Amino acid sequence: MPALPIRCIAIAVVLVACSSLAKPWYSAVQDAAAPISDQAFEAKAEFEEGLRAAAAKYDARVKKLRQEYAKDLERARKDAVAASDLEEAQRILVVETRVRAESDAPSLPPHGFSVIAARWGAGSQWADVTTQIRDRITDSVLKVVPQYANLPDPKFGTNKSLVVVYSVNGGVQVALIGHDELLVLPSR
Repeated sequence: MPALPIRCIAIAVVLVACSSLAKPWYSAVQDAAAPISDQAFEAKAEFEEGLRAAAAKYDARVKKLRQEYAKDLERARKDAVAASDLEEAQRILVVETRVRAESDAPSLPPHGFSVIAARWGAGSQWADVTTQIRDRITDSVLKVVPQYANLPDPKFGTNKSLVVVYSVNGGVQVALIGHDELLVLPSR
């Protein structure tokens, strides 16, 4: 197994663990054998559209709440600086930075396939190739052989690995392949 940075493995483990704990309430509906009548198909399509709309509304509300919280933290940090309490200002800044990053992070889509993060490298030298890997998705399928994907070379002259953290129907998974292997996601 190629060497992976501990941080990359830890993030992947946390994401997979969190997604398995947070199964949507409607997962039993998704796992059941699908009826084939037109009426049932239309009912399912309407249900899924309603879920997407509800998820989008929820995500927008959570993002707005995080932004408001970050603004409140910014005011508290400025007040702490004005009161010469630099230790408190530093603690607030740490939380404020995390909250702003969370409000900018995309949420997991409840349906379909998406790439959350991708790293390419070896040993302790890894490059973030999330955008390049996302750009290779066609018709909701990722097909890539890393050595031919024109990815940046973080460790010249070394065989590298590609780590992809991705979401399928709200569940998080991790794929790890060598430089010359074909990766097809989601796996069928």
